[in-house]
Amino acid sequence: MRSLRSWLIASHLIPLFVIIPVVGFIIISLLNSRLVLNQLSTELANQAALIAEVANTQPGVWQDREVADRYLLAISQGHHWDIMILDAEGHLLATSNPNYASEVGNYISDVPEITQLQSGQQAIFVGMSDRTQSRVADVAVPATNAQNQVVGIVRVTTELDTLNQNFVELQRVVIAIVAFALLVGLGIALLLALAIERPLRQLTVALHGIGQGQPLTVLPEQGPREIQQLAQTFNLLTERLARLEETRRRLLANLVHELGRPLGAMRAAVHALQT
Repeated sequence: MRSLRSWLIASHLIPLFVIIPVVGFIIISLLNSRLVLNQLSTELANQAALIAEVANTQPGVWQDREVADRYLLAISQGHHWDIMILDAEGHLLATSNPNYASEVGNYISDVPEITQLQSGQQAIFVGMSDRTQSRVADVAVPATNAQNQVVGIVRVTTELDTLNQNFVELQRVVIAIVAFALLVGLGIALLLALAIERPLRQLTVALHGIGQGQPLTVLPEQGPREIQQLAQTFNLLTERLARLEETRRRLLANLVHELGRPLGAMRAAVHALQT
């Protein structure tokens, strides 16, 4: 990095390479930890509430396993999440999750916040599942009757592997945007460096020309204010040098003229003596 251009480019790129990747990482983290997971949890809660609301219109769904299983079979088509229907005590009536197929009729101990559900509040859990050993988003919603009594529980669970795959695509998009921003920053830094370097190079060439005795040149006064002031100073210097050179030439011409008159008289006298 010996040239001014390299220093100028580095001065622009170093902050970009530090700030933009950090901002990209923060954006990815926020999207993953807050926006995406919160949106997913809200969607699961809405679906569970809708399933519970429709289930209240199906007689016997909270007491009869066969009715619950038929209802679950009717609503689970086309969904990528797992659905469970439980009674108010937490016993499994029907499930679309094969990992719980053998637990029908049993009390499900890993339902999140069963006491909270029995009091009429929904429960949300996002983390590692002990049964599947994978990260899941788990939402359970209580179903209430007309007397506002909890008669059942709807549990909706989805593994986050699919979400992570989608999030990988989002990460790639963010990385591509960051890379594009860095390339744009590199282009802008190069243009700015060239814009600053060009008048300085012209000044260097002009000063070198003065040292070599070449004709004086006038630099264009353009660019940033400091560059304009530098060009103005150089132009004033060349103007003064031009005036000094003109004065020197006139002085030399006058000296030659003044010396020429007596020399001419002496030459005439010498010629007269010789003749």
